[in-house]
This record gives sequence, C-alpha cells and structure tokens, in this order.
Amino acid sequence: MTTRTLLTFLLMTSPAFAQGGSFTLNGINTGDRFGESVAALGDIDGDGVSDFAIGASGADYNGHNSGSIDVFSGHTLSLIFRLNGAGAYHRMGIQVASAGDINGDGIPDIAGSAKRDNPWDYPSGYVQVWSGVDGSLLLTLSSTVSWDRFGTAIAGLGDVNGDGLSDIAVGSKQDTWQGPGSGTVRVFSGLDGQILHTWHGEHPWDFFGCSVVGTGDIDGDGLADLAIGAALEDTRGRDCGAVYVLSGRTGERIRLIKGNSAFDTFGYSLARVPDTNGDGCDELAIGGVQAFSLSPDRPGFVQVHSGKNGEVLFLLNEFNSLETFGASLGSCDVDGDGTSDVLVGTPTAGSWSTGNLAGGGVRAFSGRSGRLLLNLEGASGGEYMGTAVCGLRIDRNGDGQEDILVGAPGRSGIGAAEGITPPTFISLDVSNLTAGNTATISASSVPPQSPVCFQASRQGYGGTAVTPWVTLDLAAPLIDLGTSIAGSNGIASISGTVPTELVGTTLYFQAWVTNLYGPEASSRSIHQTVQ
Repeated sequence: MTTRTLLTFLLMTSPAFAQGGSFTLNGINTGDRFGESVAALGDIDGDGVSDFAIGASGADYNGHNSGSIDVFSGHTLSLIFRLNGAGAYHRMGIQVASAGDINGDGIPDIAGSAKRDNPWDYPSGYVQVWSGVDGSLLLTLSSTVSWDRFGTAIAGLGDVNGDGLSDIAVGSKQDTWQGPGSGTVRVFSGLDGQILHTWHGEHPWDFFGCSVVGTGDIDGDGLADLAIGAALEDTRGRDCGAVYVLSGRTGERIRLIKGNSAFDTFGYSLARVPDTNGDGCDELAIGGVQAFSLSPDRPGFVQVHSGKNGEVLFLLNEFNSLETFGASLGSCDVDGDGTSDVLVGTPTAGSWSTGNLAGGGVRAFSGRSGRLLLNLEGASGGEYMGTAVCGLRIDRNGDGQEDILVGAPGRSGIGAAEGITPPTFISLDVSNLTAGNTATISASSVPPQSPVCFQASRQGYGGTAVTPWVTLDLAAPLIDLGTSIAGSNGIASISGTVPTELVGTTLYFQAWVTNLYGPEASSRSIHQTVQ
C-alpha cells in the first residue's frame, strides 16, 4: 500500500481507527521531553497484558531536569509507578528498555539511563534497573570516566552466562580507550552487576556503542547474543559505520556488517525483528541516517539482515531528504499476518509548506516483503514524532494487529507519546484447499462494491509490484486467480477446482482492491499446503 492509497484508505476507515484503542499520553510541564524514549516491558502487573515505559528526560520531580520514567499499564493506561533521576540535571529517561527478569521473580524489570551523574554538565551518565514488581531499585551501573556518555544505549539481552537471569548491555559511545570517541560496550550481570564482557571501539571517533540490541540466540549455543553499532567507523569511507554481532557467551565476534559508503552512519540505530523468514533466527534491522554528512541531501535508509547468516533481506528507503529516516527502529505485527514488521522513526520529517517542519513521523514496513504498510506524520512543527518507537506487544482492539508506541518529545513544548492502533487490514481466508475439490478464497473487510483481485505464488513470500502503487508480499511469478466484486457485507470470494498435481505444494495467497479511481489496498498474505 503506498502513501497515496494508504492515506485515502485511512480516511475511509477512520471510525474503526479512532475507536480501536489508540491513545495519547502527554507530559506535564514545559521542557519535560516526555516521549524521548519508549519501551515495551512485558507484563509487570500480572493482568496478562504487556505494559510499557516512557522517558521524560526534562522532568523536574527530583530537581530541575532530573528526568523520569513513567511506567503504564498496557490494559488500563494508568500510571503504575514513576522512576525519577537521582538529582538535578541528571536527565534520567534518555533511554529506557525492558531489562528482562534480572532477579528471578518471574516479572520483567526496567532499565533506564541518565545523561549525567553530576550537576556540572559532564556527560558521564549512569544506568539504573528497577523491579517490575514495585519499582524498587535493584542495580546502579556507572563508569569512572567523566566524558564517556555511559548509557548512550542500553539493552536487556536475556541470559548470556547461563545463570538463568537476564543480563544488560550498556554503551558508552565517547569512551576514550582507543582514542577520543572510540567507544565502549559492557555487559553487566543481572544477578549482581558484575562486568561479564567489555568491548572497545577500534579507532578514535568510531562511536562504538552508540546503539546496542539483544539479538536472541543466533549462534545456536543456547544463550543470548547481541549487536553493537559503531556509526562513525571508517573502513569503507569516512563515517561509513559498522555493526558488530557478538556471542553473549564467549564475547567472540560472530560477524561484522559494514556500511556501504562514506557518511552512511550505518549502525546509528538497531532493532531486533522476530524471525521473518522462518529460519529460526530473529533478524536485525540496522539504520543509517547520514546524520553527520554535510550534503544537503542526506538519504536515510534501513537494512534488514538475516540473523542466521547476515544477508540483506530487504532495504528500506526514505521518502525525502532530511527526514532522519531510521533514527529509531522497532518491530511488531502491524498487519496481523503473523510475521513481525519493521517500524521506522522519521523525527525530522515534514516541511514549511505543510506547516509541520520537523513534525516527524513513523512508518511500518512488511516483514515479509519490505512494502510500506503505514505512514503517519506529526501534525505540527517541532513535534519530533518518531524520536523513539516500539511495538507495544498488545492488540488493544482484538483485530490480530499489534499496536505501536511512538514518542513525540517536542509536542506542545512538553512532549507526548502516541499509542497507535493500525487500521484494519483486509483479511484473507482459504477453505477446502484439497486436491480435486473446490476451494474458496475469501477477502473480508473490503469496501463494498470494490473489485478485488486474488493472486497466488508457489515461490514463497517476497515483494512484487502489481501496479505502480501496490506491492504484494508474494514472490514472482504470480498466479492470477481471478477478480470478484465485494458485496454490501464487505466480502469478496472466488472458487475453483484444485489440480490434483498440487498435493503437498504450499501456496501463498494475497488479494488487493483494484479500484481505478478509488483507494487501492492489499490484504494480509497467508499460506497453506494443498492436502
């Protein structure tokens, strides 16, 4: 679905969108920067629904700009507890993450980082981990360097040392071990805060540790692994960037993924994307925003790499220059097809002409093909919507599509976070797919009287354009199954005899609305094996 058709489709379905559980949470005071960071936590209050946290690094609850992290119920949206920075100017909440369960009580805990550990503006931060049960402080992590930006990036990794507890990675992108700005990442034991691993950037100004993410177990040793971004690494040109994928058990390098050209700043952002291609390994989304290029046209991009072998599965590109496309990344199943999709923040998107310069936005792309699923923009200038984004791991309206949480720390001067329930996608169902019998394929939630084209593939999932505005999740060549007009109930269907020679063959199906003058929209893609 393209931007043009998506926006029309959203207008057509806006009542469902508005009633489906979307919400807005706002900061309280000017300068709060509420929404600077966001994270899904898992279920911490025991109601069976994942909860979430929002950082506000400019909040003043424990002194001017002490910062805070608010933890909310995913079910009721009520505040569970507030976690404040330890003192004035600390700016707690620049990052927030689920720490996993570090104390063995079965409840996920919360990690947050502060920009400073002092009132004198030295950029030496700290990280704290709080109990998900009651918000009590479990760990405080810090370094001994005054200018290292400890806490630039944080991630709960899962268990890397086999003790059954989750461990935590912390990046210090300006640590000076290998020269100014070379950077360092440490992994701390969730049990007692002891350092398990330390890695350093290889050259001055690599900014090693500007991003870090747990990747799950990608080397098959039963323990969690991780990826680290070094956005200014220079091997393939100045500030080209690189990403290091490392074993959580041994600390050894699994692979090194490099940017393509100068000023890519590849590795500026990272996100784990649950397995999209069925190989048993989660994928890795990597952002390159060209943040330090002097070019007036700085094209941001995101590459999604296979967790199993590192190959590029697909490339996502910006719409316009200066969007900082890829400054933040996340994942969730936006279209309800059972495969995680990729969320991309664009915090400086917008223009003078539309009145939303730096309004920002967020886009969602299919994990099966990389096609655009959703494009939302900040309504007003200076919102910086998309500074942070994550999947909420919840489906608030029960349509099978997971919701999105996106931060807009500049909105109205105080900041906000939007919980976004995606518009309902066209559903697809195949019945009686048995050789020699008559099978029926049905699409529902279709605009009445719309022509619907049904397609199939024997090649699996992939990206194939069927019009200049519509791309399907099916790999070419496509099989045209026919067209049907949706009735007043929003259902269109076709039937046909299944050839006997297809027994045991897995077929992949998708439908799309083919209106010449109205909105075009594709369905969820599904697959089924012929019996």
